[in-house]
Formats: sequence, structure tokens, C-alpha cells
Amino acid sequence: MTRVVAPSFDRKLQLIMRVIGAVTHKQLYARLKAINPHTQYVPELAYKWVKAQSSPRNHSVYDDLAALVDLTDRGQPVGGSYLRACDYATFRALMAARYRGQLPADDGEADGPTHKAGGPAGGGGGSGAEPEESGTADEMAGLSDLPSANAVPPYLAGAYLVLSRSWSSLRPTSLLCGELIVRRRQDGRWMATYLERLPAGDMRMSGQIHRIGPSVLNLLVDAEGDNAMPVILSVPPAPGVVLCGVMSGSALQDIDMGPSAGRVVCLKMTHLTRPTGGDAAPGDDDPSAVGFAAGTTYLAASPAAIAERLMTVGVAAGRARRLAAPIGALLTGSAEMGVVSTGNGQIGSLIREILRDDHHPGADKASNDRFPSRVW
Repeated sequence: MTRVVAPSFDRKLQLIMRVIGAVTHKQLYARLKAINPHTQYVPELAYKWVKAQSSPRNHSVYDDLAALVDLTDRGQPVGGSYLRACDYATFRALMAARYRGQLPADDGEADGPTHKAGGPAGGGGGSGAEPEESGTADEMAGLSDLPSANAVPPYLAGAYLVLSRSWSSLRPTSLLCGELIVRRRQDGRWMATYLERLPAGDMRMSGQIHRIGPSVLNLLVDAEGDNAMPVILSVPPAPGVVLCGVMSGSALQDIDMGPSAGRVVCLKMTHLTRPTGGDAAPGDDDPSAVGFAAGTTYLAASPAAIAERLMTVGVAAGRARRLAAPIGALLTGSAEMGVVSTGNGQIGSLIREILRDDHHPGADKASNDRFPSRVW
């Protein structure tokens, strides 16, 4: 499979550096790090990029550069996919419109035709570093370029306790507990930071969040790029007390390490411990605060184990036992014909329990050995 290379990325990068006044790649890295503390722009690799010997494989590099130069095309913000796919003539024209009088006069003419109305040209003169493909639909409609991609509801920001099914064949009947922080950065992009405390060491991942129709899509990647987990979650009604959906990836601590997928339930800490919300929970806006949910990572797939895990993060005992049943039903439901999905009915049941603030005698006690509608 041929990897699609950004057309003339070397020239685009050189132009960006000249316009913003970055003499060295370390200076450009400092500017990008101010926008995204976890930027994947690596000065040591950038020397190859600017010499047309290669181009960035991590798409977030293009996103960070797009956020830095802050371009618009026909009133719409230019995202990383657009910056990556357009030819140099298009990119230079957008830079000229944004930075009037600041473009150098000696950077040469355009290397290909400018784009027509309706999208950027994906082809154009290449750098010659690797085979390129002309503009394709997947390059034209990258997530960063969709008008709705950053229309994430503000109430989704916060810290979440995350419960999912274990993918490891060594723990086939266990649940796994993690932590998630959703935040909006100063540049307007929504980011997620996820943590799992695994036996072999902590796994910390992060990635940008995109709103696509009724769902939010998040591609979580670790710092070394050795593992990725796509997560798609249903957008809940305000106040956004729970995010439910499907998480996929590969089990790291497993013999096969094959692709897996399963349901995931993210419980907002502010409403998990207090039905009416209240003050922000630790880590609501600070990704460095991930690590707020002390306790075991693996737990048995039973109401009693879930209730006990909720109590370790501050949920009252009666409330924890009440929430355990709908949480367990969501996570352990059957997957017919290989399809893993989450139903609105089950999600609604869990939301009602989280927001419920009244006490009914006898309603706090949940069965210790089975969930409602649980199918193994």
C-alpha cells in the first residue's frame, strides 16, 4: 500500500518558518509546544522534512501547524488535512491572504495548479521523496476540515471514570477501569487524555476529539505511537453525565495482541459523586491531573465489584450499589453477529440513575451475582 505524502511539504514548512520568524526547528518546536504541549513535531525529524527526504507520518503534526498559522479558506478554518493535501500554490495563496506583506519574494513560483471551488487540490508537484497520489476523497474530507468537527458540546469537558470489558484472553470475564479527561484547548480544539494503570506499567494516551453527527470520535495514541485506540461515543444530552460507546484496539498484555472491540462507559466525576453536579472534579481542565481515581484496574464483572470500585472514588455506598446494575448491563450485554453497540435505552437508564437524588427504601441493594438482561 502506497503511503500518501503531503505534496511539497518541504516548501510549505520552509514558508511557515520564514513567515513566523523561526530560524531553527527548535524555535518552531517551541511555538508548536505552546499550542499543544504534546505536539509530535520532532526537530530531529524536521531536518529530513525540510530537505524533502520524508514527511510527517503523525497527522497531529499537520493539525498543530494549521493551528499555528491560523489560515481560512472561504470563511472556513483550514485544518491539518487541508494543509497536508493542498498543492503549494494553494497553500502560498492562503498564507498570502493571512499574512499580507510578510511573505518572502524569493521562494519561487507555485509548483502546480491552484484548487477550484469545492476543495483543495491533492496533487501538484511533489517533493520526490516518496510516491504520491493525486487528490483523493479521504484527503479532501479530513476530520479537521469538516465544519462540525470542533462543535463539541461544552458540557462534555471534565474528568471521567472509565469502565470497559477486558480484551486480554488472560482476563476474559474481567472489567477494566481507566481515567479520561476531556478538555478544550486555547486554540479551540478538543482533546482527550486517557490513563490505564496496567500491571506492566501505566499506559497514557491522548488525541483530538471530533464531533461527527450524533457522535464524538477520538483517536487515542500513546506518546511513542506504538498503540492506538479509536473510540466513538454517543453525544449525551446536557449535562453530559455519562459517555457511552465503543472502544477498539489491540490488547497489549496478551499473547495474540489481535484487534478487539468492546463497550465503554465513561462516568463524569462531578455527577458520579454528586447527583446535582457542583464544583469541578480534579483534573477537569488539567490533563496532568489524570491519576485521580485510585484503586484497582481490573475487577470482576459483577455488581458487587463495580459498586466497590465506585466507592473507592468517593461514591456513597447506597448510590454505588444502585448504579452498579445499569453499568454492568451496558458492559456485559450480548454482541450479536459480531456487532458491538450501545443502545439508547440502556444509556438512558444509567443517566436517570446518576441524576436521581431521591432515596427509595430497598432500591440501593443490587444483586451480587448477576445483572439485568445480562447475556454472556
